[in-house]
Amino acid sequence: MNSLFVIGEDQSFSPQWSTYLQNDARVEKAVPGEFTNVFDRMSFPGVVVVIPCVSAIPHELISTVMDNGLEHVRNGENVVFSGSGEEGQALSTAAAAYFFNAEDVHYIGGLDGSLDALTMAMDVMFRLNARGNCVKRYCLEGLESSFPSVLTYMNVLSRNLDPQLQAYELAPLMLGVLSGSMADIDILALDLQASPGGENNRELNIPSRALSGARLLRRWTRGMKRTKAAGDINFPMNRIPGKRLPGLTAFIDEMWMSTELDPAYISLLRESFEDVSPYINPDVLFVCSLKNEMSYSRMMHVTSLLSTDVYVWDTDGNALFLCSEGHLTEIEKPQNIFEQMSVIVFVGAALREVIGVRKTHAMVLLDMTTTDILALMREDYRSFTEGVTETSVQTWNETIEYADRIIVSSTQQRDLYLGYIAGLKRLNAMVYDEDHAYNSLVAVEDGTTQIVSAIKHPRKSLDNVDSIPLYKKTPYGMLSKRTAQGVVSELVKKSGDIADRAKGSDQK
Repeated sequence: MNSLFVIGEDQSFSPQWSTYLQNDARVEKAVPGEFTNVFDRMSFPGVVVVIPCVSAIPHELISTVMDNGLEHVRNGENVVFSGSGEEGQALSTAAAAYFFNAEDVHYIGGLDGSLDALTMAMDVMFRLNARGNCVKRYCLEGLESSFPSVLTYMNVLSRNLDPQLQAYELAPLMLGVLSGSMADIDILALDLQASPGGENNRELNIPSRALSGARLLRRWTRGMKRTKAAGDINFPMNRIPGKRLPGLTAFIDEMWMSTELDPAYISLLRESFEDVSPYINPDVLFVCSLKNEMSYSRMMHVTSLLSTDVYVWDTDGNALFLCSEGHLTEIEKPQNIFEQMSVIVFVGAALREVIGVRKTHAMVLLDMTTTDILALMREDYRSFTEGVTETSVQTWNETIEYADRIIVSSTQQRDLYLGYIAGLKRLNAMVYDEDHAYNSLVAVEDGTTQIVSAIKHPRKSLDNVDSIPLYKKTPYGMLSKRTAQGVVSELVKKSGDIADRAKGSDQK
């Protein structure tokens, strides 16, 4: 199995590692801010091993960590090893050693070569989990454990979480980072209206640590252009909606612990933003006709099995309702409501029934257990232009093409939808590799088991998110190449003929 080892820029392996650094192993140092596509050249089958700090693994534990990690990868698992913490799935966490399947890393876009080794590994962890590849943490006594800088967590979060959740999680954190460093310090000298320092004293008489929080935020914002580019790559590849990411709460808690602020102050900061929390509103939307008795009954039965309130969109009256404890209450449509959803369930309804629904990253679930689609295609007509009619075939084509999960009532109906999906060319190789029988794509309902399970554990269909074909380079590698070319262009402007010759040589 091919091996790529990534270590910190100031790290090196001792002779005790030689057993694992044979001919098929490649060692690269992660240099923060250096744009390179060297990490794009991964071979399959293979393993990517990230060890941010070699000394965190004592010599007597090298074989234990390496043998266990490689065995997990051979079994199709992605794992990390740390000296403390809860064992099991972890969204993104600091660890002594990370073991990733090279092909899994390739499909999520590759390694971001502009990050240091630890941030790179935590970034990959987050992206793998958001993609639906579970990453498990195992604890080994003797491994060195420590929290990285809060900047590491901020870089990972801002590259991978959707903007609305980012804003909510980062706003109190930034306030805490800025104010925490100024605690117990007389900051009157920073008041510009009070002529800081006086006319005869041009120095600010405050301790250096008072501005440490501001320096940290400045370092974070300086990389914002790169962060946005990374987010444009990462977010479309996510299969699990942000609010439903397993381990998100633990990741946020760990991020706050890295600030070393007083726990009581942390609670105060977080509670002060609760009134704008994106988590307090429902994140499940049902779309159905309230006049259709079968669809309505099905929808109400399913909502009664959920522990949270949900939204309901009536396709007949184009009205939004809040469903709470079996009661429907009409409400005003919140702004950008579809972008706030994790799951949108169409109960016998078509995609065109809701304008703007395509702007969501939610999992779209199509429940056809109460609908005879063939009868609708023969009898139903839709029109967007007065005096022009069209059959609903195209309406259902786009609905079935867009749906991530389809729930049907019988095996015969399942065969019909599988044929329908095949005609839309959705049965591609990647989906087949993940699910040979396509049971996750089209499932036969057993009472309410399938629909409730899909709502509680949403995951977008693999063919409805971005993936990296094996024969293409990862976007991080290509992005780094374009960035390097941009640097050459800047040199041209500053250095004239010398840079012109350098540019010509680079292009050759």
